[in-house]
Amino acid sequence: MEEGVAKSTRQAYVRAWRAFTEFLAKLDSDPRNWEDRIVMFFTHLSEKGKASSTIRTYLAGVKARLRMENVVLNENHYMMKIMYKASAKRDVERVRLPITLEMLTPMLRRVGLVVKDDFEKLVFKAIFTTAYFGAFRIGELVGSEHAVKNGNVVSSRTSEKVRILMHSSKMSKPGQLPEVVVIEPAPGGAEWCPCDLIQQFSDA
Repeated sequence: MEEGVAKSTRQAYVRAWRAFTEFLAKLDSDPRNWEDRIVMFFTHLSEKGKASSTIRTYLAGVKARLRMENVVLNENHYMMKIMYKASAKRDVERVRLPITLEMLTPMLRRVGLVVKDDFEKLVFKAIFTTAYFGAFRIGELVGSEHAVKNGNVVSSRTSEKVRILMHSSKMSKPGQLPEVVVIEPAPGGAEWCPCDLIQQFSDA
């Protein structure tokens, strides 16, 4: 581990890395980048009821190990920024935990109990999957002053990704420039892909 770190801290970092690698080994499908892996690990620790101080130590240990392996993390990654704010502002006991894929999947399977029209079913699924995989609030997609406009969603058959231009969000500061959020295709284990659903919505 890094020089200048106390022995007890080094030991904590070793435990953190071991817990991180064990968590990744149990995933049905491994995310494509380190940022997504860390965010999923943060959610996992939160769901297990770990204290905020413990979670911060684990994250610091994982990042220290990645620095040793010359892995450069994108600290401006959209979901990483949300994770840092959640970790810094509130104790884990008071955190409103994010929805998980295990929770989202049965919700989408039961959309037909709420709406019967096929187009409305498509709209619901596109919104919910985009909110999940893009880490949006529902109000940032529909029904608020921050809602994304239809013309700010860019998808094409030549690109698997979807780009969404966010002019503002609940966390935006005055004078902040618009932000482009890139939605990646869902991992192989997911039953629904937001990119596919958005393309179907565009074609409808």
